[in-house]
This record gives sequence, C-alpha cells and structure tokens, in this order.
Amino acid sequence: MIIRRVLLMAKPVLVRNTEEMMMNLNFPNCIKVAELDCSSGQNAFLAISEIINTISVLCQQSNQNPPEIDCCLNDLPENDFNATFKSIPFFNKELMITNQASLHLIHSSYALHWLSKVPEKLVNDKENVYITNAKTHEYDLGHSNCDNQEDDEAGYNEANCIRAVTESMLVVHFGEDIIDILFDKYARHVTQHASRRNKTSVTLVVALTKK
Repeated sequence: MIIRRVLLMAKPVLVRNTEEMMMNLNFPNCIKVAELDCSSGQNAFLAISEIINTISVLCQQSNQNPPEIDCCLNDLPENDFNATFKSIPFFNKELMITNQASLHLIHSSYALHWLSKVPEKLVNDKENVYITNAKTHEYDLGHSNCDNQEDDEAGYNEANCIRAVTESMLVVHFGEDIIDILFDKYARHVTQHASRRNKTSVTLVVALTKK
C-alpha cells in the first residue's frame, strides 16, 4: 500500500520523463526498461505499467507506431521471483496494450507439454504449417544402460524419469487411481528389454518458421 502511494506521488514525474525520453530518441523501434529492486508480487509491475501505458498513449497521440518494450526486473537473488512471475497475468490485464509481437525466436526443450492451453489460432492453422523434412533422432538411454545396474532397477529408474514428466498431465485426464499401476507396467516393459546392450529411444526435433 505504501509503495502504491509513493508511485502515485511520483507518477507525474515518471510520465513526463518517459514522454521526454521517447521524443528525444525520436520514437525508437525498441525500448528497454529496467525496474531495479523490483520486489515481488504485483508491486514489481506498478512502475512498468505506467511506463508502458505512457508510451502507448504518446504514440497514439503522435501517430507513431508503438515500440517493442523489453522489461527487465532486477533484484537480489533471494527475492521471491516465483511470486513475481505469478503476477504476470494480472499485469497483462492492467495494460492498455496486450498484443505486442515482440518475440523473434522461441526455444522449448521437453516443455511444450506444460502449456496451460493450446495457443490461439493454432488449432485451425493447418494451411500455414508445413513439414519441410522429417522432424527423428535415436539416442542412448544412459540412465538405464549401466553395467552395474540390475535389470529391475534400470526399468524402475526409467519409469520414474518418465513419471516425473508426465504424471500431472495423466492425472488430469485419467485420475490418480491408475498412476501406480500404469508406471509399474511401464517399468516391467522396460525391464523386459533391459537385456539389450544398447537401449535407444526416439525424440522429435521440430523447427517452425512463420512466413
């Protein structure tokens, strides 16, 4: 509450300095903003919101294209950045501008399954997605290929690795009752193939380019 009061007192200065910066830089294509000592939770975005909204209004009034805005939140390593990240949806709702196309490259390694929802417009976007060549690689399952491991142990280690990644998704769709049974069976299947000297699996590498 104190931080909000202070921000309201300082708002005219912040708005004026932001406007002067934009005009002195002749409305650049990209602006980088840093919030030092960003704290945690919603307070981290109070000043950032004012800066972004000020830039948006000024660009509209001056008939200028709004810039891409990179926001850097800075604090000590001990800061609770998890609480900060959880406030991002609130931050987006508060902004007057929410549709900045500021991402040029996106990388995800074994994380797409954690998406909270299918990206908008992707489901019916078949006409704009093409397979240029085929997106497979065999790799060695090193964690279950140790000479000093018992076959049963290797099977259950493999099952536990897969369970750590997929359990939460499977529970949502099928409930908790099947989980222990499912991964016990999976471990037995892995164990049955544990006599093979080289144990490989297949992974997909996908690269998408927007045309």
